[in-house]
Amino acid sequence: MLICFIGIDGSGKTTYSKKLQSSLNKYYSCEYLHFDTIFAGNLMNIIAKIDNPNKNSSLNDITSYSEKNKRGFLKLFSMYIWALVLLLDDFIFYIKKLLFRRRSVIICDRFFYDTAITLTYSGVKASLVFFIYQKVFPKPDLVIFMDIEPIIAYNRKKEDSLDYLKEKRELYNYFFLNFCNEKIKVNTDDDFEDTYRIIKLKVEKMLV
Repeated sequence: MLICFIGIDGSGKTTYSKKLQSSLNKYYSCEYLHFDTIFAGNLMNIIAKIDNPNKNSSLNDITSYSEKNKRGFLKLFSMYIWALVLLLDDFIFYIKKLLFRRRSVIICDRFFYDTAITLTYSGVKASLVFFIYQKVFPKPDLVIFMDIEPIIAYNRKKEDSLDYLKEKRELYNYFFLNFCNEKIKVNTDDDFEDTYRIIKLKVEKMLV
């Protein structure tokens, strides 16, 4: 069974997915998998240094970089070339980290869908991106959309601008309504234990 948690940064994906993995491990062969880049993150850092040689901090997050340095970045790569780079990076990640997993339950903190949403935010046509990603990568058995008010997510991490989080939340809602099959949407503004019980109950019903 493949379960993925999606949502804006600060929505609680890591906290909830790790708690679910810890709980399910008592009864199932369960594995937690955090989605990250294979080579695109390093490439992004190189581009960032070219863009701003005097910047001391490294830029490891593609989403943050797209927001903070979009104009300089697009001088070097068109958004569609970058879309191909990320697609290749995600495909390599899939081959190395997911394709040959044999655990009965895999819980993904983020998924390929998060990349698709980031590309849509950058200006790539949504229908094209989601069509490609749904054809290339496996469909999860369950998509859990961690919805949250952007101001709460912003106050938790303060890594991205509030406007950016608002736009990304709208894209997640659009994706959730139009492209997911088996799915639930939970509001992580609510009490943690109440929200977790909703998630756990849904998963347990599917595992029976």
